[in-house]
Amino acid sequence: MKKRKNRSLLGRILSAVAVAAPALEINQFAYPTIQSRWVTETVENLKNSGEVSTDNIYFEGLEEKAIKLTPRDFVNLANKIVHQRSKPNHECRHYATATREIYLKLIRMANRQDLADSINECFDDEHAWIEINENGKFVPYESMHRTPEYINVDSVVNYSLRNASNRKYLNGGPNRTAHSRIYGDSNEAQPTLDSISHPGGVLGFLASAKIKQLK
Repeated sequence: MKKRKNRSLLGRILSAVAVAAPALEINQFAYPTIQSRWVTETVENLKNSGEVSTDNIYFEGLEEKAIKLTPRDFVNLANKIVHQRSKPNHECRHYATATREIYLKLIRMANRQDLADSINECFDDEHAWIEINENGKFVPYESMHRTPEYINVDSVVNYSLRNASNRKYLNGGPNRTAHSRIYGDSNEAQPTLDSISHPGGVLGFLASAKIKQLK
């Protein structure tokens, strides 16, 4: 009798797993697409709202000295402007999006469009940051850390060398992995392989977003 009950219980468990498995797979594998679409819309809304402005940007001597500047130098110059224009309600996505947009404008002003593919904008489910291509490898750059106002074209190279390691530490932890990236001067976010293994999938992402709204 006990064996029959055990078999019956096991059968119910297996049936429940068989029903739940497809839903769990959909929840997990849909997350990369939904999260990357959310990132694309978020960045586009920031640009359309005027909260990310690339107007009235000027650095004396930029064109003449641009050939010697690295992607990190241009990012630091861009980030200086971002923090000068930041508002109290700005969050990580404002800093990351503005830094990338101003970086792209600066390299166009300096005729260094060859550096357009040397920057990525990254998002996980909680944070946004920048990546810079250095020696063929992309490294993280925390755009919420302030670049000093005194930095200019003449001093940015030394600043970049001195502070490279400090900017790698991302808010909330140094080991973040991007779930979506906006590559170079693209307008659309692309999901990453790491997004597939995000705990909770779509439901976890939506729950996290809801909790943040309530705080």
